[in-house]
Amino acid sequence: MTKDIDQEINQLSELVSRALKKAKDKGADQVYLSVGRASTSSISCRKQNKEKIKYSNSMGISIVLYKDQAMGSSQTNELSDGAIEKCIDAALSIAKYTDPDEAEGLPEYDLLAKESKDFDVYHSQQMDMDKAFEICKSLEQQTLVADRDIDNFQSSSFGWGEKVRVVGNSHDIIFSKKLTTYTKSVHLIMKGNDDKSKHGYSSTYEADLKDLLEDDFIINEAIEEAKTALNPRKVKTGTYPVIFKRGESDFLFSSFYAAITGGSQYYKTGYLQDCKGNEVFPSWLSIDEDPFVMKDLGSSFMDGDMVKRDKFCIVKDGVVQDYLLSNYYAKKLNLITNGHSGGVTNTYVKSSIDNVCSYTDLVKKMDKGLIITSTIGQGFNHQTGDYSSGAEGFWVENGEIQYPVSGFTIAGNILDMYRNIVAIGSDIDARTDVNVGSVLLSSMKIAGE
Repeated sequence: MTKDIDQEINQLSELVSRALKKAKDKGADQVYLSVGRASTSSISCRKQNKEKIKYSNSMGISIVLYKDQAMGSSQTNELSDGAIEKCIDAALSIAKYTDPDEAEGLPEYDLLAKESKDFDVYHSQQMDMDKAFEICKSLEQQTLVADRDIDNFQSSSFGWGEKVRVVGNSHDIIFSKKLTTYTKSVHLIMKGNDDKSKHGYSSTYEADLKDLLEDDFIINEAIEEAKTALNPRKVKTGTYPVIFKRGESDFLFSSFYAAITGGSQYYKTGYLQDCKGNEVFPSWLSIDEDPFVMKDLGSSFMDGDMVKRDKFCIVKDGVVQDYLLSNYYAKKLNLITNGHSGGVTNTYVKSSIDNVCSYTDLVKKMDKGLIITSTIGQGFNHQTGDYSSGAEGFWVENGEIQYPVSGFTIAGNILDMYRNIVAIGSDIDARTDVNVGSVLLSSMKIAGE
């Protein structure tokens, strides 16, 4: 990884400053620039042999400018002054032939971030392919001795990377960010009595190498994923309570976030129109966003428009508090941006009553029904909210998992699914942006045999 990264950031910041001045000198009314470099390396191992080795190093600059309320944009991977000038000329030419739009332009100065925050996401370690290969071999060895029922080992992998980014605008605000990434994964195969194979996969991804999940954790998670799906039975058609296990429960909330974006509200393309102030979830459920989580790769003090971000309440006591607004769509809706160009990050689903419990207690609470561990394909109509998907998981009776099931379809309307949430699990997976555990719904339609 780069040793002189601070020097590189200074050079890129000077480049951005020169490019901003050049764009304004050429007649742009407003300008936004982003320049960055990303380098990644990875290796995968199978049967103690190197399987795949990958390396990439990319660099580029993106220019968005406005002239007479018309927007033009252009990108280039070459960072010479001459190449950047051509890029500026191309963006100005595009703006010349683009119809004016009153919503285009930079956010008001008062809305922009003025001070940066360091989220401690840069942790450079000296890595090479030989060292990474030893990590992969060790992970494979540990996996193969962890369970004698493993039929085949697909691969183990390890990767690392570094990213640098500098952004600036014609309000003379320039910010930089540097981060490192480390990732480790294991992929195995088990075979059931019916001779059908099931795959198990798990991974961990962090800014700091020492924060990666322990090998035992991801190995056991991959084994559990494969083993618990072996020799599945059928489920009878009917209406049952359903638990969306963590990892699958994210969809309930990510689809909600998509529905309340400014773009969805402006174009009226979603199933939740004019929903601000409406109760969509149970009255005990709230959703908060915290973009300032230390060592989280998604944390940021500003959004994609360089608007200052803050902690944000999305849902309170079941009621939608506000839309997720970028500067452009906020103007289209005659509203003010709230720092959501690029979406949400680090959201937390919370309960105001005593119905957050462990995964085991959540299963006991359901008593009889289905646990959904994975979905296959997806039929989700963003306009109507109708949802249908193939699925597999477990059949539960008397609060205990009885056997794995597959070959069935779950269906419902997403708004009914929201209202039917009766409890949430404490088994939160910090590897996702949606911080929520398993979720229990009172009922869903199941099409089986």
